[in-house]
Amino acid sequence: MKRAFSVVLAFLLAVFPLGAGAEEERIYIGSAKELSALTARVAGGDALSGVTVCLTADIRLDAPFTPIGKDAETPFSGTFLGCGKTVSGLTVEGTDYAGLFGCVFCGTVEDVHLDGVSVSGGSYAGAVAGRVYSYRGSSAVSGCTASGTVRGEGYAGGIVGYAGAAAFGAYAKSAVSSCAFEGDVYGDINVGGILGKGEARSTSSRAETHVSGCETRGSVLADGKFGSLAGGICGALHSASSGGSSVTDVTGCFSFANAEAKLEGCGGICGAIGAEGYGASSAVADCAAFGSASAAALAGGICGQSDALDRGISEISGCTAAGSVFGGDVYPISSGTKIRDCVRPESIDYPLPSGVERPVYASGDVNGDGDVNNVDAVDALMYDAGTALLGAAALVAADLDGSGYVNNVDAVAILRIDAGLS
Repeated sequence: MKRAFSVVLAFLLAVFPLGAGAEEERIYIGSAKELSALTARVAGGDALSGVTVCLTADIRLDAPFTPIGKDAETPFSGTFLGCGKTVSGLTVEGTDYAGLFGCVFCGTVEDVHLDGVSVSGGSYAGAVAGRVYSYRGSSAVSGCTASGTVRGEGYAGGIVGYAGAAAFGAYAKSAVSSCAFEGDVYGDINVGGILGKGEARSTSSRAETHVSGCETRGSVLADGKFGSLAGGICGALHSASSGGSSVTDVTGCFSFANAEAKLEGCGGICGAIGAEGYGASSAVADCAAFGSASAAALAGGICGQSDALDRGISEISGCTAAGSVFGGDVYPISSGTKIRDCVRPESIDYPLPSGVERPVYASGDVNGDGDVNNVDAVDALMYDAGTALLGAAALVAADLDGSGYVNNVDAVAILRIDAGLS
C-alpha cells in the first residue's frame, strides 16, 4: 500500500510540481486600437489583477477616449508600465471617473507621459486617473507627467482626482509620487495641481495616503456652487480614525501654480488639511510654494485652513511660502494647526529651483504675468491695506519708488506705466 501511494505521489509531483503556477500575463500596447481594446476588456469585468500592461510605443489618440476602468464597479487592478512612452491627445468628455484611467483599485500606474490632455468630467477627474483607492493592499501612481487641462466638479487634480485608503481590518495604502503637471485645473471643490483630495480612514489596522516628490505649474481654480478648497499641489487632505491609525501627507513637493478658491480654503500647497480621531494625522512637510494663493476667506502661503478634532493631529513643518497670498483673511503659512520650522522669505535671496528666474529690479509686474497693468496696481493696494501678502519676488517688482515699502504711491506709479505715462 505504501509503495503504491509513493508511486502515485511521484507521478503527481512530476505532472504538477510544487510551486508551479500560471505565468504572469503580460499585455503589450503599441497603438490606439490596442489601448481601446484594453479599455473594453476591463469594462467587461476583467480587472486585470496580477497582469502587467506595458506600453511599447508613443500613442496618438485622435478621438474621445473611454477611461480604462470606467467606474467603481469595473476598476483597473493590474500594473500599467508606461515605460517612458507618451500618450498624446487624450480627450475625455462628460463622465464621472475621467482620465486615462477612471478607477484604479489596488493597482499601479507608472512612468507614463500625457501630452495635451483635455479631461472634462463630473466627480473624480485627473489626467492620469480619476480615482485611486484601496481597501486592502496598495495602489500607486508614480513617475507620471501630464500637460493640458483638467475640468471636474468634485475631486479634480492635474494627475489624480482622488486618492484614498480605507483600513477596515487590513492595511491599505494609496500613493502619488514623483509626478508633474503643467496646465490648468478647474473644479467646484477639492481641486489641486496634482491631487484633488487625499483621504485615509481606519476602523482597525492602518490606512495611509501619501503625495511625495511632485511638482506643478499653471493654475488651479475652485469656483462654482461651492468654490472651495484649492491648492497648488492638493485641494484637501483628510484623515479619520475610529480605531487603528490613519495618515495623510504631502512631502517634498514644489508648486509654481497660482491657486484660487472663489469662496474659502486656498493654499500654495494645500487648500485644507484635517485630522479627526485618536490615531489620525495629516501633515505637509518639506514643501515650497512659489505661486500665489487667493480666496475670499482662509488663504495661506502653504495651507488655507486646517483642523484637528478629537485628538487628531495636523501639522505643517519645514516649508517655504514664497508666493503672494490674497483674500479676506490671509496667513503667511496657514490658519490654525501646528506650524514649525517654516519660513516666509522677506527678500529674494533664498534658494530657487532650477529654471526659476530671480527678479532683480522693480518692474511693476507684481503678479508675474509679463504685463504691467491695473491688476498689479490692485495687488499693491491690497498689500498696503493688509488684505494680501506679497511674495518676495512680488515685493521687489512692486516697490517702484525704492522706498522699501509697497503702498499707494507704488500703485499710482504702476498705473502710470499702464497708461504709457512713465
